[in-house]
Amino acid sequence: MEDQQAQKYGATCEAVILLHGLASNPFVMWPIQRHLERFGFETVNWSYPSMRHSIEWHACRLREQIQNIGEDSRFSRVHLVAHSMGGIVARAALATGPLQQLGRIVTLASPHHGSHAATKLSQFLGFCKPLCEMCDFQDSYVRQVPGFGRHEVGGIAATHDRVVRLASTYLAGMSDFVKVDAGHTSLLFRKEVATRVRNFLRTGRFRNDRGSVIAAKNNEGREHQTVVISERTHYR
Repeated sequence: MEDQQAQKYGATCEAVILLHGLASNPFVMWPIQRHLERFGFETVNWSYPSMRHSIEWHACRLREQIQNIGEDSRFSRVHLVAHSMGGIVARAALATGPLQQLGRIVTLASPHHGSHAATKLSQFLGFCKPLCEMCDFQDSYVRQVPGFGRHEVGGIAATHDRVVRLASTYLAGMSDFVKVDAGHTSLLFRKEVATRVRNFLRTGRFRNDRGSVIAAKNNEGREHQTVVISERTHYR
């Protein structure tokens, strides 16, 4: 069935840039990359020296990459799929303004409000600038970076993430938000994650269910409303 669907979308002409996280490499994005290619997307599994330079430095180069691919007449638009720090690099790339070529964005377990693990590790790895920039201090770099503006963004969080707390993976203005029963990196190897990423890039939604409203607290302790649908969660 999926092979038949993949053939149906063979002439999509949409590109996807995949970004790995800190101290990682393009290999971890390969399962999602392969899935998207089967459904007609052209992909670029972007490699960057994540342990060196600032997030802003990487963001400048990502912005150039988006513009270069967007100028290719074969593609109608360029999407982003970013894991962990990759999502912050994507945010920073848009800090100077929106990109006409850019389509939808999916962030996977990205520490939009900082990471408690980064805060602890920065005591010993203070030489790693991007790690320090993702600390969960109130005045840390990651909390000062603007959001994604007018671009459509979806977030996927891991319920067993020991690196980034659930509340930190949500960013105001997201079009959709889901949580998956997985760890910080293992979620990249879940088939359902690849499927949901593809759904969002196609439709702007991970799935089309409705759910009940419960109370939850974000990482500042303020209560907000959350719509929960089995593994899917919408923050209000």
